[in-house]
Amino acid sequence: MKIKVIPCRFCGSVEHVRKHGSGKSTKMQRYYCTDCVKTFQVKYIYNVSQPEVSLTEEIAPKKHSTQAAPQPQRYAEMAGA
Repeated sequence: MKIKVIPCRFCGSVEHVRKHGSGKSTKMQRYYCTDCVKTFQVKYIYNVSQPEVSLTEEIAPKKHSTQAAPQPQRYAEMAGA
């Protein structure tokens, strides 16, 4: 039987990583590192959860446009009143 070695994605430790249940919605295997006391998964299905993606990059609008953003109209103006 081949044993799978999983390194911690935070501190890189291999010897002190153990299984730690499964994710709530994805049912994917989670791991726990006793060195840095953090939990992680090897594979994520949501892009924001990836280690190299930050939340601000995913949500923040790009500021490269030179045109002004259209202003929202009021309901009365849209209804023609």
